[in-house]
This record gives sequence, C-alpha cells and structure tokens, in this order.
Amino acid sequence: MWIIQTFVPIILVLSVLAFLVMLPVYFVRRKKNPDDPKITIPRLLLMTVMAATIMTLIMCSGLIAMYIDDIRG
Repeated sequence: MWIIQTFVPIILVLSVLAFLVMLPVYFVRRKKNPDDPKITIPRLLLMTVMAATIMTLIMCSGLIAMYIDDIRG
C-alpha cells in the first residue's frame, strides 16, 4: 500500500511538469502541421503520464527491490 502512496504523487507531479514543458511544443507542432490527426491534447496527456510513470519506476527501482525482499521474507 505504501508503494501506491509513494508513487502516485510523484507520477502526478512529474506528469504536470512534463505537460507544462510539452505544451509549447504542442502549439509549435500544431502551427507547422495543422492537418496532422496525431497532434492532439489527449495524446499529449497520455505521453506525459507514460513518461512520468517510466521515470518514476526507474528512479524508485531501489525502493521496489527492497519492497520485494521484504515480502519474500
């Protein structure tokens, strides 16, 4: 349970930061190619959440390993 309490806030903070960084990139890409159906806000949100999740798992891999060792006994 502590894993969820630890990871979810980190993922949310990193997602918001990544979204704020990527938002200007979205508008630049949208201006250059307005007809591209791949350039959407939901896709941008999904990519930022996925990137934040991967970064969190990489940064906290030591905590995950310690948790697995504690469960095994």
